Amino acid sequence: MKIAVLGSTGLMGAKAVRELESRGHEVAGLHRSNGADALTGAGLREAFAGVDAVVDCLNRMSLSPRASTAYFSATAHNVSAAARGAGVGRIVCLSIAGASDPAVYRWFGHYRGKAAQEAAYLSAGAPVAFVRSAQWFEFPALLAGMTAVGPLALLPTMRVAPVASDTVARLLADTATAEAPAGAVFVRGPRVGTVASFAREQLRACGRLGETGVRAVVQAPYLGPGIACGGLVPHGGIVDDARFEVWLNR
Repeated sequence: MKIAVLGSTGLMGAKAVRELESRGHEVAGLHRSNGADALTGAGLREAFAGVDAVVDCLNRMSLSPRASTAYFSATAHNVSAAARGAGVGRIVCLSIAGASDPAVYRWFGHYRGKAAQEAAYLSAGAPVAFVRSAQWFEFPALLAGMTAVGPLALLPTMRVAPVASDTVARLLADTATAEAPAGAVFVRGPRVGTVASFAREQLRACGRLGETGVRAVVQAPYLGPGIACGGLVPHGGIVDDARFEVWLNR
């Protein structure tokens, strides 16, 4: 198959490109610097010419509900229109498990944007399948870097079931190439805990959180009860067996 991956310079987009190429598919990694701008729509239809499937791994982190909703709604609309015009048979959208729940996205602009993205794809009537992922193993360090004040990170009280990003990349590739993909598939890791507990585990094992200078974390329920009480942990779906502590040791 010929498959276009949007957001191919990001962590998941790059992994999806490598996974698809390893299976022998022809992959076009699309981003603004090579002429495909999903936000404006410029170059998308031309980039989708002859493409069998599009994988949407676009991402823009923002705490602003308005900015996040505007970005993800616009890109989903533009991708849908360009895919329809180019005769693309399938769009696979990387999404977040639980993000479409108002109790989850109420206090977090990024999740509200992802909910808007799903709604935009569905309202466009696009042939879309969603891979709704729990947070990846890399997430505690990412969030700590966003909330750090000096060596201290103030993390939200957030129950998660972290999953290996390599597993999510394989699932994106499976969905993009399946004969009849499900409308939505959920994936999570085997353990449930707070982001703070996983961050502390990483600090103990590695002495640092990714490339951040964070040395200690505290938590507070500032993103609301939906996130604090497990709204991001999918019930059912795929429970991957890759474990966070094994990933840390690697």
